Amino acid sequence: MEQGLPRDLPETELTDRAVLEAALSAHLANQHFTSLAGAYVRRSAVASSVLWVHSWHTLPGLVLWAAVLAWGGCAALAISFEVLARKAQQRFMGALPKAGGIVRLHLGPSVPAAASSVLVHLLTPVSGILWAHALRPSLLPAGLVTLGTRLWLLLLVLWLGTSAHARVR
Repeated sequence: MEQGLPRDLPETELTDRAVLEAALSAHLANQHFTSLAGAYVRRSAVASSVLWVHSWHTLPGLVLWAAVLAWGGCAALAISFEVLARKAQQRFMGALPKAGGIVRLHLGPSVPAAASSVLVHLLTPVSGILWAHALRPSLLPAGLVTLGTRLWLLLLVLWLGTSAHARVR
């Protein structure tokens, strides 16, 4: 029990408070983890641009390994935060029926993903091709690497164009 809470509250009020706290904390955690996952996906674009340059012109080993580690770290963190966001969403959906019996929760409608967000999330698996090529050039066929580099450049230009257009509004 929290220190600021009076001890003479009826048991039902304490239970109701716990249910509401669980629902709201799960909702806020979902929003926070989703935001962090998107941030790490966007940050991985810097490292993947180095990997893209390496796919056309061989870079020195130290520069390449820094880019490989940076992209791998950003991708791992993005995936981890995405998993945590999904778990928080499941907790929220599980707590919602109980909370609905106590109060009406009016949360804003979920905003559809912006085109720039969708494009940057598509950029990540394509960057995985560049990452695998940087780790071991003989791992993937040359045609797949060429397709990956061209698709990466197309998605990057589209992402930058849509995110610049969204900022102008």
